[in-house]
Amino acid sequence: MNTLRNFSTFILVLVTLTLSGCEYFTAKTVAQMCTEQPQICGDLNPDSWCRAEKAEIIKFRFEHQDGEPEEDKYNLMMYFEDYQVCIAKAAQIRHIKLREKETGRMKGLLTAQNELKRLSNETRYSENPYLAYYQWSRHGHEDSLKAFLYAAERGELHSAALNVAHASYLVKRDTAKAINALYTALSLYNEDEDIDPEVFNSLFTLHNERENLSEAVVWGLVGSEFDNSTMDKKELLALAEESGLSLEEVTSRASALYSRIESREFVFNQ
Repeated sequence: MNTLRNFSTFILVLVTLTLSGCEYFTAKTVAQMCTEQPQICGDLNPDSWCRAEKAEIIKFRFEHQDGEPEEDKYNLMMYFEDYQVCIAKAAQIRHIKLREKETGRMKGLLTAQNELKRLSNETRYSENPYLAYYQWSRHGHEDSLKAFLYAAERGELHSAALNVAHASYLVKRDTAKAINALYTALSLYNEDEDIDPEVFNSLFTLHNERENLSEAVVWGLVGSEFDNSTMDKKELLALAEESGLSLEEVTSRASALYSRIESREFVFNQ
């Protein structure tokens, strides 16, 4: 009986590996990547600080050893920005006995600064929406802003992140269009992406500025259901009650919207 059970287990494992393809065997750890290609890790801090941020850079470098395609450079810049923030804090921590740790962290910080400068120079005149927005938002290049807005006009903002970026530009210029950009963003999130809770904070604020308190409360309640949200459900319900809104109506609408957004089934047609 045990032999039969073991054989059944073997068959189950074999089927699982077959269905998952060769990826099961070829997936590498960050340590393995560094052992095989030490040059992709050598200019980063060698200690355990900023492990997650460092891992993203190393995996990216391992997968792009022939250079970064333009459309991927934005992601690499985001990884280096996150790493720079982390390693800058770590570099301020002094070790009396282990001076090499300080040196390693400073090396990582200089790498982040140099790589961001290199990538920014290489993408200075890119018309890719991600890179154009980066050039404007980080360096204030007006020609890059024009390229980004032109991409928006042509309907080329095909991701949630790009529409959130578009909304950040519109928020002080056209609140109605900013709201639509945020709705569009919510319709584009896929299952692999975490929904940015700031979207709901912005929708609450924008609707409130337009004196549409009912919509503001509804979107605030939707946001309160997501992790890392700063929206307070009790305060929102108290605000609704004080303003004479129907608690049943706003909570029902919020619940329905949350379900569609959480399941990535929210649809917005302008």
